[in-house]
Amino acid sequence: MILKNQTDENVKADLIILSTNQDNLKKDVVQHSLFIDRHENMFNKLLVPILEDICSFITAQNIGNKGRVLDADLKCKLERYCIQLKKAADGKHFTN
Repeated sequence: MILKNQTDENVKADLIILSTNQDNLKKDVVQHSLFIDRHENMFNKLLVPILEDICSFITAQNIGNKGRVLDADLKCKLERYCIQLKKAADGKHFTN
């Protein structure tokens, strides 16, 4: 009987430790979720528009004197990158 009571006490202590660890993990998950949201906002509101502007600037510079595209492959790649940036900003998955 005494051995069973000691075992029960050990199990209770282990449950308390597990409960404490679970609470700590919940706090960590909330903190990481806030970090992810903060970084996602930074990317969506700052970096994505900057990259879109850079792509449009390079596309504008890729036009020759007579209004023709100088490097068609570059133009296609930049258009594809801009589409991927828009999809990333919308939270959609994209493939190369």
